Amino acid sequence: GDRVLYVLNAGSNDLSVIDLDNGRSVDHVELGHNPRGMVLSPDGKTLYISNALGGSVSVLSTDTNQIIDTVTASEIPLSSEVLNGKRLFNSSNRTDLARDQWISCATCHFDGEMDGRTWFFPDGPRNTPSLLGVVETLPAHWSGDLDELQDVEVTIRAIQAGSGLAPGPDHCDPGCDQGPPNAGRSRDLDDLAAFMATLSLPHNPNLDVNGNPSATALRGKALFDSEVLGCAGCHVPPLYTDRRRHDVGTGDGPQERKGPSFDVPSLRGVYKTAPYLHDGSAATLRHVLTTHNPDDRHGATSQLSNAETNDLIAFLNSLSGDFTINSGLNGAWFNPATPGQGFLLEILPDARRVFLAWFTYDTVQPEASHGARVGHPGHRWLTAEGPYGGATADLEVTLTTGGVFDDPTRVANTPEGSILLTFHDCTSGAVEYELAAAGVSGRIPIARLANDNVVLCQSLVRESVAQAGRCSPRR
Repeated sequence: GDRVLYVLNAGSNDLSVIDLDNGRSVDHVELGHNPRGMVLSPDGKTLYISNALGGSVSVLSTDTNQIIDTVTASEIPLSSEVLNGKRLFNSSNRTDLARDQWISCATCHFDGEMDGRTWFFPDGPRNTPSLLGVVETLPAHWSGDLDELQDVEVTIRAIQAGSGLAPGPDHCDPGCDQGPPNAGRSRDLDDLAAFMATLSLPHNPNLDVNGNPSATALRGKALFDSEVLGCAGCHVPPLYTDRRRHDVGTGDGPQERKGPSFDVPSLRGVYKTAPYLHDGSAATLRHVLTTHNPDDRHGATSQLSNAETNDLIAFLNSLSGDFTINSGLNGAWFNPATPGQGFLLEILPDARRVFLAWFTYDTVQPEASHGARVGHPGHRWLTAEGPYGGATADLEVTLTTGGVFDDPTRVANTPEGSILLTFHDCTSGAVEYELAAAGVSGRIPIARLANDNVVLCQSLVRESVAQAGRCSPRR
């Protein structure tokens, strides 16, 4: 026929050619990685197709529906691991990823975000969550049962019907958080996780040019932080999740199979992730706070006036992932409630790593029997080091013993546990620690000992936000 429709299939890396006069497919053309755009020449004889993750343009003759040339158009500025992971995330073109090329991760999580749909899975109805910033807020899934990014192996097998990226079982029986680790089992699976770890929240347009919330949002923040409402008890700043499961009275539907407790979602970027709740039953944030919270189990919001509800919604809409760890945070930090300890922080931006020293101090010499064990009077010092991304850093903690001041005595370094260091802004943060060797864990809010570097920190955050705005992908 004279009327022809060209359809790009980004997941299966191909082009469908359809005769509109009879409604039938007349050709099927294989293309490069993730074709996303095309343009027809003025004379209609040549179709130019952009392979977004191949850095190339396929040139097709419309007379023969054959590729007559492939032109390298650009080099993609990603590491080989992240680029491979991004291709896997967007692809349904392999049998280990999907059956019959029918679905990819990006089908529901396009550009790492969400499709605004609720799907019916074996666990029950599930609202598609955004994956932006997910590496900072594990576990994943509404059921909170994916404790590492590589656990998406179970999704590839159970939802996409692929054979899987790793050999053998999926390590998710009876749950991914109860099985052996999936990390390290497969290069492709680790690359997919590496790409997912790069998914970050964009600049929030509800903030002003300096990244500050409105006066209305600040009034809402006071409500959010109040013990009366209790919002911050589960949606703990700066990630706005405690990364635990809670029953807030929303999981008692007849089709629910795994509730009633669900993982607390992060509220960062919540302004653009409607609908809400695990089953997508709340169309707006107002519905979450009102009609879908009749018994105040999801925060004591029934007492709010309409104006206060508006303020609280304005604050929620202002939350973002704009804050990034930077060298303006360097210096001394402490918890005013426990002034007998402190933290020295050094950010190494070129290496994207953090060094932290956690110390206590006392002028009284402890008894020799106390030793230097964590939590005992003789203990004075822990060090931690690790990578950072966004507002968080995952640090490995080391206990150093045997040293003598101003003496070249050999010391011993022993792994002690881990620290999740998070920052809400340039003046506040938290140290969440788990010292497995000592059997102790907890969370310490921290504040600056001196504000010397606050201006530098704020300027570096603004610079990061501006850079993100210039480099944000086309939506």
